[in-house]
Amino acid sequence: NAKRGGWLARLAEDYVMAATTDICTSSGVPLVEDKSTSFPCPECGESIGRSERCRVQAVAYVCPNCGFVGP
Repeated sequence: NAKRGGWLARLAEDYVMAATTDICTSSGVPLVEDKSTSFPCPECGESIGRSERCRVQAVAYVCPNCGFVGP
């Protein structure tokens, strides 16, 4: 269904646009590696940054806005 596909594409675009940060929330290092990422906090939507190293090592992060703790 073309309508549904368009809706999903817009949702994905909104998700990417909402989740932008330049610094790893856990380590404070700049997000410059290709495998670094950022995403909205599952609780409040605040942007969470994850460096490649923190992701691989499963270093916990804490949302700076609501205190949500993730792996």
